[in-house]
Amino acid sequence: MKKLLKTLILLAVIIAVGLTALGFGLRSSIKEQLLSGLGNMSIDPQGKAYTATADQVDFSPFTREVSIRGLSLRGEQARGPETWLVSEASFRLPVRMLLVLTPLRDMVLDGNNLVDIAENVVVRNVTMTTPNSRVTVQREEIDVIRAKPFVVAQALDKNEPIDMVTATYSMGADNTRAYFVNAEVIDANGPIKVSFKEMHMAGWQEHAIASLAIDDLAVRVGGAQGLAIGHLRQEGIFLPEENLMRQLVILSEDPESPEAQQQLMPLVESMLNAEPPLLRKFQTTDMNFAVETGAVQVKDAQFEWLSNAPSHTRSSITGLTAPSSLLYALLELTLPPLNMDMAFESQTKGAVSHKKATIQSVGMGQLECSLNMSEKPGARMAEDLLTQSFSDFTLNYKDEGATAWLGLNISPSVPQAVATLEALAALPGIKETPQNKAIRQSLQAFAAKPGKLDIQSTPGRTVLVLDLIAMLDNPGMLLTFTAKQGDRSLAEQMEGLKLPFEAVRAMSTQQ
Repeated sequence: MKKLLKTLILLAVIIAVGLTALGFGLRSSIKEQLLSGLGNMSIDPQGKAYTATADQVDFSPFTREVSIRGLSLRGEQARGPETWLVSEASFRLPVRMLLVLTPLRDMVLDGNNLVDIAENVVVRNVTMTTPNSRVTVQREEIDVIRAKPFVVAQALDKNEPIDMVTATYSMGADNTRAYFVNAEVIDANGPIKVSFKEMHMAGWQEHAIASLAIDDLAVRVGGAQGLAIGHLRQEGIFLPEENLMRQLVILSEDPESPEAQQQLMPLVESMLNAEPPLLRKFQTTDMNFAVETGAVQVKDAQFEWLSNAPSHTRSSITGLTAPSSLLYALLELTLPPLNMDMAFESQTKGAVSHKKATIQSVGMGQLECSLNMSEKPGARMAEDLLTQSFSDFTLNYKDEGATAWLGLNISPSVPQAVATLEALAALPGIKETPQNKAIRQSLQAFAAKPGKLDIQSTPGRTVLVLDLIAMLDNPGMLLTFTAKQGDRSLAEQMEGLKLPFEAVRAMSTQQ
């Protein structure tokens, strides 16, 4: 046993000494090969390789650490000249990559599985510039970078440059972090600036990424704050098929061309309908939209793309708030500050899609709605809408003040507003049928004392959009209404809201 242990230790020492000696022997050629490999990249599929230079390249044979200072990549891409400047980059070469820099390259780079090509990567002060854009990154860290063997061979052998689509679908990385990233693009409307403090990407393996998170994202348009997000997270990212992505990149270079106009939409639709979905979950927290008359805030928003075959999605918005001044500017209505939660779900079974929604607004009311919808494909969007059919529609509404606010917007005189709403509830102009009479009675009861109102279509009956238009004067053919009165009359509610209404209107009209 002791002899075996001594033998293993001796072998380990021999291997370590051999690798160190190999490192010393390769020291002079590492700079040339590394710069050659880094330069043999291209952003665009038809782009040319970069010219790579560096002020200093150091390699430690003992630790296999590589340090590059003053790295510069300059080249011509489809959109014009492009320059990458990196003040400092460091990483460790795995043993296998050390052997790749020897005549054993073809033997080492066998197979088609991802192999480790760099470890403990740290990049500082990155700047990328093009004629109309600029991106800066203060620091980037990557635990491990992986690539398929053919990518490494192609980069080092100076064959055709490796474009970013090939790199994306043939590489991977563990735990990529970027800090203090700023991007600016100049277009016809002025500069668009995007910045964030930190990005963390985990589990990138070819076309799949386990998660991507960004903190403190800000978007400025023309110098004005447009959007701010405290935290953004995506999970289960699955990129489209590689050939589709190549087509998208090519068409996006000239999106106004007739070819792009004809092919872009079908291409994007095929990507969106692929299985698995492009991403499983998207979430943002502490989101703020700046507008001229105020700001819209969202505490939390989530979207879950559960499946495409069959289609199943869920989404929710929690803590959607907006000032009364913004509501007045958009709707010309005096309303209390918005404070709303929403949830939606869509699930397809066969040719029928079941959709449901829940909306709750503080001080206004609660709404639950569901329906089944089937589609017959049309040649244009208008045809798609007109050929859709609906069935099993239900709507449940609980009033918590919305009707009273609506009445005060109709007239500051409570008796006049109540009379107007009662007249509307009488549904003038509809056909006189027993079903329509029942609908009228339910609406009148609700208008007198707003409480709960339930609407339901005839179970199992399917109608087209055009049928709904034809039923405007005879809703009883399809719908039934049921009302449950509240505790207070509409007039009482409006009288109690007159002072808050006048205060909100005064503030809204002044801004």
